[in-house]
Amino acid sequence: MQVEIAFLTTVFISASAQSIKQSVLEGNDLFVFCDGERSPGGSVYWENSNLQYHYDGPILNITKITRDKSQYYECFDIDHSKNSTKQIFAAYVDVIYPAKILSHSYQDTLKENETFSAKLTVEGNPKPEIRLTQKSNGAVAFHSNELGTFNATFKVKCSSMDTYLLTCSNLLNYDEIYLNLTVLCIPRPDPGQTIIYTQTPRVGEFLKMEMFATGYPAPTFVWTHSGAPVQHVDDGYTSTVDVQGVKVEDFGNYSLTMSNSAGENTVVYFIEADGPPDSATDLQVGDITLNSATLSWQPGFDYDNIQTFTVQSSGQEIDTVTLKDHSLNRVNYTLNNLQQSSTYSMDVKSSNSKGNAAAPSNTVTFTTGSPTPPPTSPPTTDLPTTDPPTTHPPTTHPPTPPPTPGPSRAPKTRASKLLVACLLLLITFT
Repeated sequence: MQVEIAFLTTVFISASAQSIKQSVLEGNDLFVFCDGERSPGGSVYWENSNLQYHYDGPILNITKITRDKSQYYECFDIDHSKNSTKQIFAAYVDVIYPAKILSHSYQDTLKENETFSAKLTVEGNPKPEIRLTQKSNGAVAFHSNELGTFNATFKVKCSSMDTYLLTCSNLLNYDEIYLNLTVLCIPRPDPGQTIIYTQTPRVGEFLKMEMFATGYPAPTFVWTHSGAPVQHVDDGYTSTVDVQGVKVEDFGNYSLTMSNSAGENTVVYFIEADGPPDSATDLQVGDITLNSATLSWQPGFDYDNIQTFTVQSSGQEIDTVTLKDHSLNRVNYTLNNLQQSSTYSMDVKSSNSKGNAAAPSNTVTFTTGSPTPPPTSPPTTDLPTTDPPTTHPPTTHPPTPPPTPGPSRAPKTRASKLLVACLLLLITFT
């Protein structure tokens, strides 16, 4: 961008002035008048400080001046009557010209922590201001007022990968070019994102682990848990692990390794088992006797805190059972000293050092046995008493004479015998 500035090219010097600084734009003509106090009949001439310029007369005139003419110029008076010479005036001529970037070279791909270096050649008068500005955030990576050839340097970080604007400017011009810088950076968590590394879910809950990475090139992700690979979904710089229902074996450390051509980085997530235990389940009862019964139940997860089970009957504590380890094996426990012929409704409540389970187990109802009555004898049947038969001596009768033949009689019938019996009975009750 060219800046047009008008400069006065003709300068009148008063006699009282001793010296001046005169700026003139390169390519313009310079006129400086030396009308100082001169001796009568004397003569005037101009010379520069290194004696490479001499001009007779009171006018310092340089046409189409170039930057190499930026020097001190002195005006001398010759007094011929005294054969003497003296300086009566001086002017410093400053040839100004636009700022410009003449050349640049740099390495456009670096690793983090290396040094960026751009070799620049610039010109300009007044001295130009050199700036190297990161385009995305306006941060100034380099600033100088140097001339000629020099190096613009700064130490690169992962966040340094960007497009940079290199400017060279003064009052006469503003020159600019764009530089692209690629930084090879080891993958790492993005400091601008919220990443949760420790979670304390409950068994059965949904769990999500996320990584928002930065670095270049884009990384590959490898998740492991207890030495085994873990399924994950990747999208560019994001990797996600979803656990639909947390199980006991899902607790513990998860290792995530992110890698690219610049190197690799490993971070650790921790799924912590912490809090009150889960409720006991599947409470059953068996081996019921007169005064004892055996309860059996499945413990819930204890979240790495030894748990105690309180056996309750209708809400009243009956007994407690404390496990010795974190086993999830089924628990069997025998209750003694129960009342005979009694009905009990029992459940089991779990607790640990972090608190009580959200709810007790299911309830079982049972009745203890009743005592068996002593055995009874079978009923006795009385038989009738039979008197021994009386023995009578046989009676001897004379032999019956044989029947005398006579008129024949009809034999008695059964009906006639019955009729006789009825008549006798009737006579008896009369």
